[in-house]
Amino acid sequence: MAYPTSVEELITKPLVKLAKASEAKLHAAGREDVDVRTLGNGRPFVVEIRNPKVRNLDLKLAQDAVNNEAKGLIEVELVHPVSSKLVPKLKAYAEIARKTYVAVVKLSRNVGEGEIESLEKTFNSAIVIQRTPSRILGRKPDKVRKKVVYSVKAKLLNPDTLELTITCQGGLYVKELIHGDCGRTKPNVAEVLGAEVEVKELDVVWIEEPAIVTSFFRAG
Repeated sequence: MAYPTSVEELITKPLVKLAKASEAKLHAAGREDVDVRTLGNGRPFVVEIRNPKVRNLDLKLAQDAVNNEAKGLIEVELVHPVSSKLVPKLKAYAEIARKTYVAVVKLSRNVGEGEIESLEKTFNSAIVIQRTPSRILGRKPDKVRKKVVYSVKAKLLNPDTLELTITCQGGLYVKELIHGDCGRTKPNVAEVLGAEVEVKELDVVWIEEPAIVTSFFRAG
């Protein structure tokens, strides 16, 4: 499916114009599916500006340019110029940083408080084994990975609808943790509850800030 724009384009287009550069590339600490919002404290990222004629941008001016052109689709905070050496560190950090998601899920049957307690207990500092999700097998090799789920807190919205607050290690496929992906992720929410589970909404609400970033700050 083609989309009219992207987060990368919304951020880089105004910066290329201000820096009179040939192009720019967005390097983010992890990524999400197109239907997942990043809220809360946001997602750390680096913008690599290539062949700029203006090398020292006014960050407040640049930040306003991005946010004004985005018209509410995204909002960014440009903090500090950094060394290009931060990029691989940021990408590696994304695989281990703690993240918190909030999901609204619909169940194929009603559940009670006892089952919610069992769900929360199961995912208290749990090791989850995941095979590459079936939805991306054509693009990525079939691998097995181990990820940590630190906690799952469940709130009953309706007898068949839950709000799940999931704190986990970066790199975990959260949708698959919820619906199980036909057993390719274990344990999973659907398996524990004994019900089919459909993800209706999914947001990232917190991403652990990498302390390493400040060591790559450079002068204006």
